[in-house]
Amino acid sequence: MSKIKMILIQADDSENHGTYFNSTPLGIHRIRKWLESEFKEGIEVTCFDPNLYVDARETLNGLLEEMHFDIVGYSPLHDTLSRDIGHMLDAAGILPHALHVAGGQQAGLSRELLFPKCTET
Repeated sequence: MSKIKMILIQADDSENHGTYFNSTPLGIHRIRKWLESEFKEGIEVTCFDPNLYVDARETLNGLLEEMHFDIVGYSPLHDTLSRDIGHMLDAAGILPHALHVAGGQQAGLSRELLFPKCTET
């Protein structure tokens, strides 16, 4: 059985390093830990915090091209939405067959902003 490869991407406040979101992205690490405990050796989860890189877009896109993830998860916020959507669009172009999932408070409360063309299922 092949391992599912997943990446969880924190909200990108890279223009304001060390100001608003100067903390560890505990939410995505908590999800990673749960997935690894639940699925054991069947999943490999990478957490990516764009706030740690000078050029987060280039670093993330290189990682996406290299690792060929099956699932890409995003944790967008209102204040970082333009950069977060930029990462989503880049990832969709690099990994068109991956499952792309947006979660967290902003995605849950404002899904019509994130996905205006999605139909109800």
